[in-house]
Formats: sequence, structure tokens, C-alpha cells
Amino acid sequence: MKNIAKFLKNKEKMTIISLAMTTYNGERFLQEQLDSFLWQTRLPDELVVCDDVSTDRTMEMLEKFQDRSPFPVRIFKNEQNLGFRKNFQKALSLCHGDLIAFSDQDDVWLPEKLKEVEEVFRQYPMAGYVFHDALVVDENGNPRGFSLWDYYGFTFIKPRLFAPREFTPYCLNRVILGATITLSAGLRDHLLPFPDDIAHDTWVSFAGSLVRPVIALPQKLNRYRQHAKQLFGASVYYKDRINLARKVGNACFTEQARRLKSVLHRLATDSRLKGNERLMEKLMDRIEHLEIRGGIKGPVLKRIPVIFKELLRKRYHKHSGGWRSVVRDLFIA
Repeated sequence: MKNIAKFLKNKEKMTIISLAMTTYNGERFLQEQLDSFLWQTRLPDELVVCDDVSTDRTMEMLEKFQDRSPFPVRIFKNEQNLGFRKNFQKALSLCHGDLIAFSDQDDVWLPEKLKEVEEVFRQYPMAGYVFHDALVVDENGNPRGFSLWDYYGFTFIKPRLFAPREFTPYCLNRVILGATITLSAGLRDHLLPFPDDIAHDTWVSFAGSLVRPVIALPQKLNRYRQHAKQLFGASVYYKDRINLARKVGNACFTEQARRLKSVLHRLATDSRLKGNERLMEKLMDRIEHLEIRGGIKGPVLKRIPVIFKELLRKRYHKHSGGWRSVVRDLFIA
């Protein structure tokens, strides 16, 4: 840890910070997020917005913000709907900055976010990306009583530097939320294009951790909003998790396995990411475990032999949530 920190530490100043934002029918929460860009103690140098054919007032709101913004705002409206993954890829590719911060349309940034992140990159400019904690709030902005890192299970109380590949195991069981990630432009060449069937933030955090150092910043620098229409949610409360498990069933594990197969294919075929044979073996083991979990069904007595076999192979503790996942597979269809 000390050796890599000494190697990376450098006071070179970054010159441009870009914000890569995507929008789609976001009029309800968009203005509050745009305003939070103006509250930054270190203003961004540009905002790149790619709109995915919104049919509400989103474009009107963006254009009004463009007119009054103290920094350049470049708006691109897609001719046809690309979906959030390709839309973020487009926004990322259009940024000019040395640092690029992802932005959703429904969060709120705290004033010190860009200043804190830039300071980290000034000290460690060879880092691939920095990610930070976030306050979880409801759709009205009221705190839900926990943070994103509480949901992740992270207990880092000081900034932590991970060498290349050291953070990768953390990415296998968690989605490091894109709205908390700022990456260096130098890392972008290793990431594009995104795989077709995996979320952009999943790919950025996973693949980025393979080729560059990663820094975890414990400060809570976003208000991460939970609402009914978002693509990803987080909760530490068992009631919420049980309700979600009942809603999605075991098909979610089959879907996770499918996405990991896409990652595995990329690792095997992308020359920039080769040399990860041990990781590929772990991925194959995880994929097999998820496919087995996805196929669990029927009465409890029929499930027990399959679950017991996975327990003996210690896969529930290596690839899932341990005994909590066992109970889930026993009693939730």
C-alpha cells in the first residue's frame, strides 16, 4: 500500500472536469440536479448531456439551464432511443475533460463533490477512478437513515487506495453506482465500447479496477434518490429486500449469469484486458452458481438437495449472501 501510494503521489493539476449526463423524461427531478451543479465550490468546466428522445419538458429545461450556466453546456438529442447504456457511452465519448464525472438526472450533488474528487486526483493522477459514498433519500429528498456504503457493506472510514485488480473482487457482488464515479480520461480508452448487455457503471467499475488503481472516498457527496421509476435501488432493510425478492423471483440470478458471461467474453477477447485467467476462473464458478440458483423452484423438499450441494461447495458464501441467501432460496419462489 505504501509503495503504490508513494509511486502515485504527484501534485500535477488537472485542468478540465467534464460532467457526462444522460436524460430521459426527467422533468420531475432534473432541475434540482442541474442546480446542484451550480452550487459546486469547484465548478465543472463543461456539462455534456445526451437526451434519449424525451417527450416531456426535459429538453426545455436543459436549454434554459444552458442559457444561464456559467460553464459550457453541450446538449445532444438522440434521433432514436439508445437506452441508458449506449446513451452513457455516447456522453462519455463526447467529453473533453481530464476527469469525467457521471451524472444521473434525479440525484443531488453536495457542494464539495467536485472539489473533493479533484483533490484526490491531484494527489494520485494515475488513479483510474474515484468513487464515494452517498446519502440515500426518498423521492422527496428525506434521508432514509442509511448510506449507499451501508448497503454495500463497506466500512472504510478513510480514503483507501486499491492497486490494479485489488478492488475487482468487491465489484463482483456489488454495483458501484455510476453517479458516485469520476474517472480519468486515460481510463476511457480501456472501457469503450461498453458491452451490449451490462450496465455502464458495472462495466466501468469492474474493468477499470483491472487496469488502474481505484480510490474509495468515504465522504457522502451525493443525495441518491430512491423512487419508483429508477433502474437501480438500494436498501438495508430486510422488509424491502424480502419484497424485492418476492417481486423478481429467482430469474434475476439467471439474468446476472447472462451478464457475467458477457464480461467473461470481453475478458477473453479484449487484448487490453488479457492476463486475468484466475479472475476468469472465479467468474465461471460464479456464473455456474447463479445459474443453479436461477433454476431453483418447486416445494422446499425438492430444493434442499440443490441448496445443500451449493453449501458444501461453499458457493453461497463465496458468491452470494451466505446463510441469508440460503434462506431466500428455500422459501422465496
